[in-house]
Amino acid sequence: MRTCIMCGEKAASREHVFPAALGGRRTNKGIYCSHHNNAFSKHAAKITDQLRHFNALLAVRPDHSKSAKPHQFTSERGEQISVFNGEIRRSNPPTVQGPGMITGHLELGGPEALRAVGYIALTFFAQHYPDEARLPAFNEFKAFIEYETANEYVWWEGLETDAALPPNPFLFGHTIMLMVSPGTGNVKALVSFFQGMTFGVHLGSVPSLAQHSTTIFIDPHAEYPPDDIKVQAANSCLLDVRKPEPLQSHLERMVRENVVTDGISNLLNKINRWKFETKAAPAVRRLNAVRTQPSALRQELEVVLSEMRSYVFQMLNYLAVSMPKQLSHIPGSDGFAEIFKEIATLDKSQNSGVSPLTKYSIINAMDALIEEMEEALQEKEIDADYLWRLLRTSYGVGLIGPKVLAPILAELIRQAKAGSR
Repeated sequence: MRTCIMCGEKAASREHVFPAALGGRRTNKGIYCSHHNNAFSKHAAKITDQLRHFNALLAVRPDHSKSAKPHQFTSERGEQISVFNGEIRRSNPPTVQGPGMITGHLELGGPEALRAVGYIALTFFAQHYPDEARLPAFNEFKAFIEYETANEYVWWEGLETDAALPPNPFLFGHTIMLMVSPGTGNVKALVSFFQGMTFGVHLGSVPSLAQHSTTIFIDPHAEYPPDDIKVQAANSCLLDVRKPEPLQSHLERMVRENVVTDGISNLLNKINRWKFETKAAPAVRRLNAVRTQPSALRQELEVVLSEMRSYVFQMLNYLAVSMPKQLSHIPGSDGFAEIFKEIATLDKSQNSGVSPLTKYSIINAMDALIEEMEEALQEKEIDADYLWRLLRTSYGVGLIGPKVLAPILAELIRQAKAGSR
């Protein structure tokens, strides 16, 4: 009979080894007693709450639910926001944007979140090293998990650690690495959420333990076991994970130097790219299929860009925001902002759903994009990378800019000349 690793009582509670709300599908009833399982549910709830934005963006189905659910909230400006499946939707006014557009709502880290990460590491250690997890050497770490001591065990890792992790076979999979260092018997762990937010954990030291590593890859999108995890074992310590000293200074520095936010931004960009490529893949196939048929190609390009109109609108929005700044040095340019704002303005009173100038700007932008894409497809087949560069980078903005802005600037010049007479 297995006993609870915390108190020695009978372990009979079926505990999710990885939080169910984050896509964990596996349970183990040989780790915690009912009391500690219930007591530690707050750890799972804390980390789930902090990662809810990413969970919704990736449409992860909690193990206790039949389907994935959106994350809905009210922004500081009173906007109703819904986050789901790679998109952020605003209800007032209604717009669709990529996952990286709203980051102010993200609150990651803090003492309780770090304790929750430690709880996950301990649970996995007990899953894969059940006898060692019951040794007295880990009592101090367990006291930390039970709120009896302050954090001296869990920390944020930097981007270099993210890059050094073994390749995860699952798109946006979680990675748990359990490692015993040679000679010292230091037991360390790395807990990486969605391959973008990585934490280091020092659980304790047992000098008699031989060096070893166990890496667990978790697929949050798997519907059921056994395809939800892959486990790799090695008779070596795969990564040299060192606890920063002093720990609190390290945590403060990670926030101060934006290491934490950089990691989050990288993950959001990766999600953005994934969502775009998912949407672009069928469009790429259709365009390549008619690339040698000029009339059919033109028609298909118009359809594709209509389907991806939200990306065209986002480029226009970038122009609307950036152009007044670029022209701010020109005398009398204070009124430019309102004029340029009109090239990316929604208007429910119009049949098109946008202002007249926005509709005109979208047409001009699409003409520029079609011209570029026709030329590219005459030379060779395109891929999702090409569409990404065209619709999601400064290259595309620079391409549509002249055609969109030329008539507006010409009108501004005409008005300026008329006013000087």
